[in-house]
Amino acid sequence: MTGMMLAGALRALAPTSAILAKIADHAGVDRRQASLARAGKPITAGAYLALCGRVGIDPMDGAARVPKIVSPHVEWWLLAAGLYITRGLRQLDQRRAAKAIGMSPATVCRLEASRAISIGNLVKVCRFIGVHPDGYTASHAACDAVSRETTTETRCSSAGNP
Repeated sequence: MTGMMLAGALRALAPTSAILAKIADHAGVDRRQASLARAGKPITAGAYLALCGRVGIDPMDGAARVPKIVSPHVEWWLLAAGLYITRGLRQLDQRRAAKAIGMSPATVCRLEASRAISIGNLVKVCRFIGVHPDGYTASHAACDAVSRETTTETRCSSAGNP
């Protein structure tokens, strides 16, 4: 449902490839991903979240919101931890959690191994956990706030992210 909302918004805001390229660049998304999104085709979860943020669409329900900067980098390990903790608090094994979420046990296992899943499944997991998907994206501001001259190791500095 929300994929079509994003496609419609991109068609309305970016009638030309040049404008779509600017939107993609501002969102930090590959231009091909933006083209696929405008065509209503599946894209990566991170690209979807970043484009939704840029054009002012809530990825949970497709409602309009104030445009904001959202990183296209999903922190899968953090989402995996959130799912694992929520399962533990509700005393659910992976199979029962998968049934409650509305996805396959294999997808729950895949996510808990910190591997990427589709945006549709990401939204389902976020509803189950009770945290908005934007909360699982990397913060560029946090990466920039860490001094590179300290001995503190960070995911941002070790990955070479800006």
